[in-house]
Amino acid sequence: MYELVARYFLACCSDDAKGSETIVKLELGGEEFSLTGLVIHELNYLEVYVYEKWSDKDIPSFVLGEKLKPKSLTVDAGVTTAPELLTERDLITLMDKNGIGTDATIAQHITKIQDRGYVTKGERGFPKCLLLVVKNNNPAKWETVLRQQNWG
Repeated sequence: MYELVARYFLACCSDDAKGSETIVKLELGGEEFSLTGLVIHELNYLEVYVYEKWSDKDIPSFVLGEKLKPKSLTVDAGVTTAPELLTERDLITLMDKNGIGTDATIAQHITKIQDRGYVTKGERGFPKCLLLVVKNNNPAKWETVLRQQNWG
């Protein structure tokens, strides 16, 4: 505990860390690719306060308009999967965290969207996009989003 407090104090006395976000857009064979990362110029307080990191995704520096020649190209096969569904408990926790309803009304919100046919509660739970839909509180948007996802 002493080390945490000492490092925090020293970090407060240190200069701010300096860096810049880099967004690299590449075009290769008619396809566009992008890469986002953080280039750290000066660590400063981050050298002292090791409990905070800016980015785990450091990328090299690039110059605007720079042309790159790839050393190798590979194509990896993969499959996407649908996001996991929320359990009712997870949905209630997220609604509470995002300020949607009160303890007394959260169950009413869930019942209302089920009664209106926007979503049905299956064995696996509720779609994750439901939280966004409920937070926006726009029934027309609910129907659009849920139809696009084939959930309503």
